[in-house]
Amino acid sequence: MIQQSQCLITSQSVSTAADLAAIFSSLGYVPPNLLKVAARSKVDERPIVIKTYPLGGGAVRRRVKAEADRTPFPTLYWLSCDKLQTAISELERRGFVATFEDRVNADPMLVRCMTQCHTAYAADRWDTLSGDDREQLITSQSARMVESLRDRGVAGADRKQKLQHRHEKIVVPSLKCGSSGQLN
Repeated sequence: MIQQSQCLITSQSVSTAADLAAIFSSLGYVPPNLLKVAARSKVDERPIVIKTYPLGGGAVRRRVKAEADRTPFPTLYWLSCDKLQTAISELERRGFVATFEDRVNADPMLVRCMTQCHTAYAADRWDTLSGDDREQLITSQSARMVESLRDRGVAGADRKQKLQHRHEKIVVPSLKCGSSGQLN
């Protein structure tokens, strides 16, 4: 069992030049909607998780479309650590997702925890938007776009127990739900 406090520190910091280089090295680009480094390695303080603005993000090919119609970009937190991405990919390859889904679905407390994670994530995403952007979305965009930012959970989940993306499977439950500070 790994203690969360041994692995990472939360961060409210803006990104430094070294952070931007590390993010570029990991992702292949620096998201234009980058807000901050949300978590850092305690070992070398490299970014582990970044927080992005819910509009205008993604790869270049997606941003052209997003700028034209203000398409929401609902992924708020991104893994930005190669070692963690590799470790999570290996867990996925070994079938951990199905095991984790079975474990969550078999335990009402874990179902509630995942639901709370999705609810908190959606609230965090909506609160991250500026008041002007929230108002513009509500008054000029479709209800579906507002729902994707305000009401849907991690990775656009509708809060069911199916897990969709690696950051949802591993990082968000440990950061948002783990009151004990332990990663199991």
